[in-house]
Amino acid sequence: MAKAQTVTQGHIDALNTALFGEYPPSEFLLKQWERDARALIRKGGNEAADGYQLLGVLAVFDNDVEQIDANFQKAMRLAPGTALIAENYATALLATLHSRRACQRVVDFSLDRLLRQGSDASKALAVLLSVCGHVGKALELIGDTGEPMETSQTTSAEISIQWIACAHAELKEVGLNDDALACWIDCAETVLRERLPETDCKPWQLRAEYLYMEEFGCAIDYHAPVTAGQALELNMAIFAAQARLDYPTVLSFPTISVVPHRAG
Repeated sequence: MAKAQTVTQGHIDALNTALFGEYPPSEFLLKQWERDARALIRKGGNEAADGYQLLGVLAVFDNDVEQIDANFQKAMRLAPGTALIAENYATALLATLHSRRACQRVVDFSLDRLLRQGSDASKALAVLLSVCGHVGKALELIGDTGEPMETSQTTSAEISIQWIACAHAELKEVGLNDDALACWIDCAETVLRERLPETDCKPWQLRAEYLYMEEFGCAIDYHAPVTAGQALELNMAIFAAQARLDYPTVLSFPTISVVPHRAG
């Protein structure tokens, strides 16, 4: 991720920090930043692009994916070729549990343009692809360095090369590819998007942990401010939905679970 270069990007960096915390900025700050965004839009040009992408990130806190799409699409039309807008767009979609859509937006923007940003961009892109299930493509980008990677703005996750390699190997062993893992993750995210409103937990409050244990393989834990009972119901719903997928075995996929961190 590039460093903040404008006041607008400073706002977005602060919002991303909040997204990967547990509590949103104050209502006062959110309203102030919305006013700042609309003031930039009135100026037109690149400043309008900044304003629209700021509105797109603000829409995450309302879980309003239509507004995320609408505002970032306007920003990208005004400033085509700006990698930072594409990255912030992906961040916003990931925070609302739309990893498949986030990956597609990055592909639409052009992987080559993102990779020209340097090695840090390659690692950030590899993390994003892995979060979305495209572990084979991620391995092609980064090679086998054995080091953990993280990028605080693209995703709150830290993913080790071992996790990516393990997930890829388990798929390959049964003749499946990245698309199958992307579908597996999307299935879990769909359940969470549908069922989280019953718990009062917002999608952006989830914290994904990517676990690798040599004897057990890969897992994805979503830490959430829900009760143990609510987590159990969510996990049963995820299991039931994934069991309906037409795959020869579910043992070759990472287990995906919600882990509660609220009493009750």
